Amino acid sequence: MEEKLDLSYVIAALCPGFMKTFIAIMIVVVPSVLSIHAQEITVRIVGKETSSALIKVDNVWRKDVPERLKVRLRADVKTSTQGFTFKAYFFNGGGILVRSQVGPNPIWTGTKRGIEEVGLPALLETARASEVFLALPEEMKRIRTTIVVYGNATNLRADIYPGGKKIEDFDFPEKAAVSAAGSR
Repeated sequence: MEEKLDLSYVIAALCPGFMKTFIAIMIVVVPSVLSIHAQEITVRIVGKETSSALIKVDNVWRKDVPERLKVRLRADVKTSTQGFTFKAYFFNGGGILVRSQVGPNPIWTGTKRGIEEVGLPALLETARASEVFLALPEEMKRIRTTIVVYGNATNLRADIYPGGKKIEDFDFPEKAAVSAAGSR
C-alpha cells in the first residue's frame, strides 16, 4: 500500500514561518472577501403587473388580488438568504406610511417540481435573477410609493418605486441605516 505525501507537512518543515503567515493571511483576507461578496446583492422593484395566480396576503391565499409589484433580486455570487432582510413599506400620496410587511408575498405557481408555493428563495444563484412579488390589495389602491429595504444587519440598502422619488423624503425604521450605506 502506497502512502501519499502531504505537501503541507513538507512546507511546514522547510519553512516554519510559512504556516503562521499563511494562517494570518487567511484570517485577515478571507472574511473581508466574504463580506464583499455578501454585499453584492441587488434588489430592484421592476414595476406593476397583473396576474390571476394565487398570492398569499396576511396568511390567506387570494385570487382576487390581480395587481402586484414585481421585485427582482440578483446576486453576483451564490448567496443564502438566511438572515437576509427584506421589508416593504407602502406610502400614500401624502408620504404617510400606510402598510409595512416583512418578506415578499408568496405565490402559488408552476415550477420545475410542479405547482407549489414560491416566495423568497433560500438561495440566490450567481448572476441569475429571482423574482418575488408584493401584493397590492384593493384597500391599497391609494398607494403611491413603495420602498423595499434589503440586505444584512450591517449593510442595509433600499429601492424605491416609482423611480425618480427620493428615499430621503420618506420615514421608515431603517432610514438612517439605509442612508449611511447609500442606496440607488
